[in-house]
Amino acid sequence: NLEGQNPDLNEALRLPGMVETRAASSEPDAGLEAETLAAAGEAIEELDRFRLREGEAIDTELRARIASIQDLVKRMEEIRSRALPYFQKRLQDRLGEMLGAAHIEPARLAQEAAILAERGDISEELVRLKTHADQTGALISAEGETGKKLDFLLQEMNREANTILSKTGGLGDQGLVLTDLGLAAKAEIDRIREQSLNIE
Repeated sequence: NLEGQNPDLNEALRLPGMVETRAASSEPDAGLEAETLAAAGEAIEELDRFRLREGEAIDTELRARIASIQDLVKRMEEIRSRALPYFQKRLQDRLGEMLGAAHIEPARLAQEAAILAERGDISEELVRLKTHADQTGALISAEGETGKKLDFLLQEMNREANTILSKTGGLGDQGLVLTDLGLAAKAEIDRIREQSLNIE
């Protein structure tokens, strides 16, 4: 009769069958090990196939965006040639302001005219934007680490697009179209930058 007594754990553990120990098998389950290795191998192969498909999709998208930028540059070049009279009028207006403000020597006037012409036209920016787009396309095809180079080219392309946008004011309807095309180019550059983060 245990009534009124505290249970003794040591006594309980001494009872036969209370604690049963099993010897751990020293041999690993060969079937389980083989199944685990096979499953891991399949998972790695599926991951490789997924990464290959993802890489091909990114490559296709980047090439389409680069082609879009090249097309936008071509359209801007065509509009620029039609907008030359607007560029020239703007140049004449600025030179007229300079001439009306003070007497300027002819050599100085020619120098200022060249500076204003360069600042007012977008031909150089279009050439550089197209060149950078071509280089970006070539870089995507290149082997090795391309992240830093791609980032640099995207910065340069963005800079050229911003400069084009800053020069399209005061060109009438042609300027508005150039602005729209410049903004479209910037949007494509941003999308390329977003996708470039997925490139190793």
